[in-house]
Amino acid sequence: MSKRLTIGSALRSFRALPAKIRLLATDAYKVSMAAGGRPGEDETFYLSYRSQRALLVPVDLKELVETFIPRDATDEDIASAVKEARRQGLMATKEMFQILRDGVIRFDYVAPKGTWVCPREPVLTLSGPSFLLSWLEPMLIGTVSYLLQV
Repeated sequence: MSKRLTIGSALRSFRALPAKIRLLATDAYKVSMAAGGRPGEDETFYLSYRSQRALLVPVDLKELVETFIPRDATDEDIASAVKEARRQGLMATKEMFQILRDGVIRFDYVAPKGTWVCPREPVLTLSGPSFLLSWLEPMLIGTVSYLLQV
């Protein structure tokens, strides 16, 4: 008998990964853009969908966001992530990865668990350091779109 994968078990599996691996859990483009820009500058991330129907929010989205952020990363984990990113040819810095660990996110709007969202209606709006929001973006888009459409 196979085990059934749930969002809870998937998130626990993600959190079980070493922090030095979770720090690199995004695409190289995000790291490159941060290295060439202002990774600590404040910006806003807005998530909505163009679905043709209303979608149910099945989880606490604030908890989901907090699950992804590697708050437990040590300075050693950050040094390891920088070394690996540079090995891959990316101009990563210690300060960029410290933003992932220490950056403050403001939850400007979060659609409550159990509510319905209509097409183009906000599901989630976050403000905070540019690199942290950019780093979260692919994980949030992928995870939230899957959860809303299942």
